[in-house]
Amino acid sequence: MLSKDGYPLDVEVWGSVPHTGEAVVPLVVLPASWAASASSFAWLLARLADSGYLAVAYTPRGFHSSGGRVEGASHADVQDFSTVVDWVAEHYPGADTQRVAAVGLSYGAGISLLAAAFDPRVATVAAIDGWADLGAALMGGDTPRLSTVLLIAGALRGRLSTDVAAKSLLLYSGLRRGEVRAWADRRSAGRHIERFDRPGLSVLLAAGWNDTVLRPEQVVAFREELPCRSLLLLHPDDHPVLPWAQLTSVSGREIWHRVSSWLDSEMLGLPDDFPREGVEVLGGPVWQRPPPNRPAGRHAAPAHHQVYELGPPRRLGPGRMGAKGSAWRARLRGLVPSGAVDRVPVLSRLAERVTGHTPSIFFPLIPGTAAASWTTTVFDRPRELRGSPVLRGAVSCSARKVTLTAHLYTVEPSGIGRLCSQGAVTLTTGGEGPVPFSLTLRTAVCDVPAGHRLGLVVGTWDATCRGSTRPLSKVVLHSSEELPASLTVPLH
Repeated sequence: MLSKDGYPLDVEVWGSVPHTGEAVVPLVVLPASWAASASSFAWLLARLADSGYLAVAYTPRGFHSSGGRVEGASHADVQDFSTVVDWVAEHYPGADTQRVAAVGLSYGAGISLLAAAFDPRVATVAAIDGWADLGAALMGGDTPRLSTVLLIAGALRGRLSTDVAAKSLLLYSGLRRGEVRAWADRRSAGRHIERFDRPGLSVLLAAGWNDTVLRPEQVVAFREELPCRSLLLLHPDDHPVLPWAQLTSVSGREIWHRVSSWLDSEMLGLPDDFPREGVEVLGGPVWQRPPPNRPAGRHAAPAHHQVYELGPPRRLGPGRMGAKGSAWRARLRGLVPSGAVDRVPVLSRLAERVTGHTPSIFFPLIPGTAAASWTTTVFDRPRELRGSPVLRGAVSCSARKVTLTAHLYTVEPSGIGRLCSQGAVTLTTGGEGPVPFSLTLRTAVCDVPAGHRLGLVVGTWDATCRGSTRPLSKVVLHSSEELPASLTVPLH
């Protein structure tokens, strides 16, 4: 088939429909993920066809045998989705093209959400490990993650447009970030939230709290703003490098089982025993659900946020987190490693499966010249961390720009911290006085056993971030009575 502007689109069709009479067969349209072809989703298409759907997958423009250039979920990509639906209506009249299910993984998830915003024929969406805010997904805190180089590597299997190639270079160079942000906003369903306020629309989202490519906190924020019924599944896996990679894990197989169940309920009206709204941790309870008297789509906030004020840091080892804040300064040297590093794509998840441990650090030996660190008192009962911690404070730097990194750990009695969450923010200080900041860490699902503590490390270096701190520059963290340094943690 051809796109509106004349490029061929590679299409895979599974299932059968009557060629005459009323349109009765439910339609599922699946844009393939980044650098993948439509045929790579044959396992899912076969499952959907066996369940009575007409399942249609297509390769987005610029990849494999589809024509054109990779446009990065531009308006042309969204229009291609609608063109596929039009093509199905013409060639498969027995398919119901007025109530379409959009299903996507990663890049396909981002396109599916945009299609739901602009094509009223979309009745439900299943967006797995995608984005709603592309800027926040790729460069949260104005700090690109080196893990997103995987996306550029994947593009070697396609043909990048001049625009996408130029913006990719700007993203990693740190130049003209306002321009990059505006470009990403045009490709973000979250910037069109009002278009989701229409009768009958429903959205299923899934995001990995260990995702190192597309950060999950932007999906959590999107679900909280959605005016339609929605369910978010949080799972422990990293971003899938290949479409079938999720099938190698228990949680990945559960996600696609839930997608099938969601479609059966939304498209076929079949009953199921799963929640239809809220935030659910796979294998755990729905921990965020709207109250019974709240209209669908108006969601409740998490139950409890604990605010820990940060006491004066020490020159070696951690200071006190949770003590009454006081005025202090912590002097660091730019880009001096502290030992705190975020997860490495693919490798960290593999190591965790083998050893059972996440990236770690020994708190008593964290040097104060490299990073400031704190720990809470020992918890007398188990606690559950569910959501995105937020670090607030002020910073000054001898250089014009500085990147701050924050790593949150669960700390064992031995002093070993196991990574729970990470975040970074890049600020323009102008080489002058302290600049206030608010740093949102990655959405975390983390259990803190009794007898353990929470630990925080704030520095200027993380090998997984493309920061702007100048080597050995003078960086000063500030806490004052007017703006005490603090960490807000969603604890249950």
